[in-house]
This record gives sequence, C-alpha cells and structure tokens, in this order.
Amino acid sequence: MARFCSSRQVSRLAAEECQDDDSGSEADQDDSLSVCLETCALLQSESDGSGEEAKEDPSSTVPKWLNRCTFGVPAEVQQIVRDKNDSRVGRKLTMFDTAGPAVRLLWPATIVHIVFAVTLPWVARPFTHCETDGKSVYPGWLWLGFLPFVLTMLTIEWRCFTYTVVPMLQWIQHLEMPLWETPPFSLWLVYTLFVSVLTHMDVMTQGLFLATTLHRFHCPGFGKTRDAWHEVWGNSILSWMAWGSSLETLVIVSWGVFVLQLVLFALHAMPVQPVSFACQSEKQGYLNVAGFGYVRIWHADALKDLASSNRMAMVSAGHLRLSVKRARQELQAQPPNDTRFLHILKMELRHLLLRIVLVNLCTNCTKIEVQTTIFALGRFDSDGTLDQEGFLCITLAHLTSLQALQVIVAGLLAIRSAQEELEGVRETVRESRESKEESTEISRLTALVWLIAFICMAIQVHSLAKLVAAFVCEDAVWNFPNRCVDIGH
Repeated sequence: MARFCSSRQVSRLAAEECQDDDSGSEADQDDSLSVCLETCALLQSESDGSGEEAKEDPSSTVPKWLNRCTFGVPAEVQQIVRDKNDSRVGRKLTMFDTAGPAVRLLWPATIVHIVFAVTLPWVARPFTHCETDGKSVYPGWLWLGFLPFVLTMLTIEWRCFTYTVVPMLQWIQHLEMPLWETPPFSLWLVYTLFVSVLTHMDVMTQGLFLATTLHRFHCPGFGKTRDAWHEVWGNSILSWMAWGSSLETLVIVSWGVFVLQLVLFALHAMPVQPVSFACQSEKQGYLNVAGFGYVRIWHADALKDLASSNRMAMVSAGHLRLSVKRARQELQAQPPNDTRFLHILKMELRHLLLRIVLVNLCTNCTKIEVQTTIFALGRFDSDGTLDQEGFLCITLAHLTSLQALQVIVAGLLAIRSAQEELEGVRETVRESRESKEESTEISRLTALVWLIAFICMAIQVHSLAKLVAAFVCEDAVWNFPNRCVDIGH
C-alpha cells in the first residue's frame, strides 16, 4: 500500500500507528516510538523508491496514443514491457523481444514487392505508344496500379513499425530527420511516411522506364540512335564486352539488377530451416540461405534486410544508432563484455556491406549510368532538345544515391567511434580469442565497405561527367576518360 502513498500519507500512517501505542509504561512508549520511527522511515523509503521506478519507466518514451490506439503497439509487446527485467539491459526491450512478428509480416510484403516489380514492365508495355518525335510514352492512368501496391506496403510497414517502435524509442529516445536531431514524433512520422511513398515510387518508375524504353527501340527513327550507340561503344574502353553494344540488353540488365537485389535481400534473410516468428523467439539465431548454411543471423538482422529491400523507411530508421548504444552498454557492464560489444558491431557492418553492394552499387549506380546514357543519346537524336522528365529523373537519382552513400559513410564513422571506446578500456579487459576473431572480421568488413563506397563514388562522378558532356559535346556523348565522341551523321 505504501508504494502508492504520498509523503504526507506516509507521515499520517506512521503517526496513527504511534497513537495506537500511546498507552502503557514509559519504557513501552519508548520502544513504541522507536518502532514508529522505523516504520515511518521504511514507508518513506518505499515511497521514494516508487518515484524512482516511475522515472525509469521505459514505456514513458513511447507516445501514449500509440499504446492506446487500436492499431498501435500490440498487446503482446505491451505485456513484455511490463514484465521485462533483464540483468544486462534492465527494463528496456531489444529487437530480439519484438522483431519476430515483424519479420513474419515482411515476408508477404517481399513477395508482393517482387511480383509487382517483375510484372509491371510487361503489363505496361502494350499500353505505351510512339509520338511523332520518336519518343515512347505511357498513359497516365497506369499510375492507378501503383495505388493498391503502395497501400498494401504502407499497411504492412505500419504494422511492423508498431512492433519495433518501443525498443527503438527506449534506446535512442528520438528519431532523427535531416538537419533536425530531435523532431516531434508526429512530425517525424509524417516525414517518414512521405519518404516511404517516394521510395516505393522508385519501383513504379523503374518499371515504366523499362516499358517505355523498350518500346522506344521500335519507334520510327530510332535506328539512328542505335547506330550511334554502336559507334560509341566501339570506341569505349569496354568495347571488348560485346553484349554492351545492345541498348536493349543494357536496359534489361539495369532492370534485372534492380529485381535481383530484392531477391538477394530475401535470400539473406531466409532461414534454411523452419523457425518461430513469435516475440522473443530464436534466441540462438538461425542459418540463412544466402550464407549456404554457414552464416548465422537473428530476427533483428532479417528485419533490417527485409525493411531495406522493401523501402520501408519507418521500419529501417534508427537501427544503427540502437546497435551502437547496445554495444556501448555491453562495454560499460561490469565486467565489460568486449566480445559481445564487437559482435554487435560486426552484425551491423554485415548489414552495411549487404546494403552498399545491393542498393548503392548494383541498383543506384547501374540505374544512373543507364539513364544518363539514354538521356545523352536522346539529346543526340533530337538535336539538343532537353528531355525535362529524363533530366529530372537523373537529378533525383543522383540525390538519392548520394543520400544512400552518406548513410553508409555515417554508419562506418559511428562504428569506428564506438571501436575507439573499446581501445580506451583495453587495459582493463583481457582480449579473448573470440574477441580477436571478431576484431579481425570487423577490420575486413570495414575495409571492404570503404572500398565499395569509393567505387560507388567514382561511378557517380563518371555518370555526372557524362551528364555534363551531354550539354557540352557536339553530339552529346562522352567516353572515359576525356573525349567527346564524334558520331558520323
């Protein structure tokens, strides 16, 4: 009862107990007074303790409406919040506690995503047509097909988010926006929802780009552009790759790489054996298909992979910061658990490597190169006429590619900063064989991610040079390293 009493009520309870014992001998009264004082101190201590416990209530970081809303935080997660009391993390939840059901929901989203991406170009192509200037266009009503797709993906994304938001906010307190570290949660939610819609649109634009470009190859007058590309490719340093002389092949490869990265993300998250997707399940992790049965992942890793491939900004946000904080807590424990600290950082680096290879290198870089090539050839074919829609798409592609690369670099720097903290406690922690292996793996992964980051930057600079050359070169086409191509007319 005292746990719910105020300080005034505690004093009154103690006084009443003293008054009940005011009769009797003087010695008895002295003993009774001592008992009363002890009771008062005990009640006051319990009352103060309850206040501290309230201050440390982990659910206080989550907006109340999320817990009360019918479509908010699930009841099973709220129950875990009430019951959690771990010796390592206290009352805070981790992604282990809640990621399972979210991963289960992400699998049907992945199937919907892949099916939509694969079928869209071939469904849209029969409805495209050639215009008098030789361009291929599609009717605007095709965008109606995007509506059920994006609504399905956003619905699944929200449900996944309700499972992950509690541990996320408990650990990092706030979710960031560009140029704003502590935005109001509601504003962040609106912004991230907008980002999710834009990123889902990338699937639609990629499919429509393939459909219109393939149809354009059959428009009257395109033979001139095809011959020009043969000459450009024949004079390039990659002329030994004969398949590159076909524009149709290049465009299909670009689209195929986009679809392939969706499949590879799925294979990296796919277990080789049946697993449970309940909360707090698969504590020992499981082997994945992409690792050929040798790489062990957990639901939290699968969550990040599938959320990234499905362009779910709400579910993807904050994971790196959470992992770094989790790792630092392991280092601050007594005694410090350096092996666990390094393992958390290693798993985050694995995700960064997968993301930079599949998203930055395979998808973004390929898309920018192909779109810039088509844009330059279009300027040559139309005698310098500006394709405003194509130019806008390329500009947005460069911006999104830079943003994705910035996320990777920021992740590398954050992990490096965390590693420096380990170096500061090395004198008090004996390095075990396991921690040495983890350190070696982290060094390898870090070097590989940096290498691919530089390659991505070089490709983007090359694409930017081609874009500038489209306005500078007489025939709008440029070959590496510094030569405008003179196409015979």
